[in-house]
Amino acid sequence: MFIDTLLTRSFGPDIRRRYLAAIDVHSRVETDSMMKMMRQMSSLVRTQQTLSNVVDVDLLNSTTSISGDIYNAIRNIVQRTHDSVEQFRTRLLQPFTNTYEKKVDFFVRRIVDQANAFLAYQASSDNGTFTNIDVNSSAMIFCQYYGNFWTWFKDDYRDQFKASTFFDQKMCSRWLIDMCEKFPRYTEYEEKKMPEETKVWLKCMTEFRRFLDDADAWVKAQATLNSSLPLPTTSDDDALAKMRNNTKHLMRTTDNFRLHHVTKVWANAIDFFSVC
Repeated sequence: MFIDTLLTRSFGPDIRRRYLAAIDVHSRVETDSMMKMMRQMSSLVRTQQTLSNVVDVDLLNSTTSISGDIYNAIRNIVQRTHDSVEQFRTRLLQPFTNTYEKKVDFFVRRIVDQANAFLAYQASSDNGTFTNIDVNSSAMIFCQYYGNFWTWFKDDYRDQFKASTFFDQKMCSRWLIDMCEKFPRYTEYEEKKMPEETKVWLKCMTEFRRFLDDADAWVKAQATLNSSLPLPTTSDDDALAKMRNNTKHLMRTTDNFRLHHVTKVWANAIDFFSVC
């Protein structure tokens, strides 16, 4: 009522013009800018729809989910690794281990124990010579065990999963067996060399046992690594639901702006229209 009074009374002839000018300046929206904004909003709506489709098709839909395919691929790789390790254990490692423990391990342990006894007597004697009765008798027992094992293992012992208890032919030479076969008819040179070669063969005789232990430890580590099979799929339902809600909220926001009534004001006339 106050504004109407100002516009209709005769006093203040410039007030109508100033009022309309103020409204024009305050409310005017340039048509080009408005259309540009509308095009941007339309593009935003299309982007939102594309994003929503990506969420539905590539993430949520179990038949087309890319993340599901990745989980399945990882699960398949881990399962194949587990199967391969299990095959190695049952088809190779376990048969070799069983064969060694049942038919070889006792004889190797006996040789190793007797070799240690011989070296202990030799080291504790006054001059380390074979004139010492303990050194001589322990060397004789050691050579007997060692020679019998060598003949049995190299020539008579047959098994599908037989494996040499030594690998390095340069380090584990035939010198010791040659000397033991001649014992006690040895030379002074052989007498001095025998303790050294015995120490070498202590390592050679236990190499395969160490290999089996290392392989068994590796298998156990792999079994522990794959103990969580089948690989559980991480649930992304909460994150995906939040993403879907956000895209729907974006669509509502753009629709509200796009369908909002926009008023154009001129100084000499007032028109109203809606842009949709």
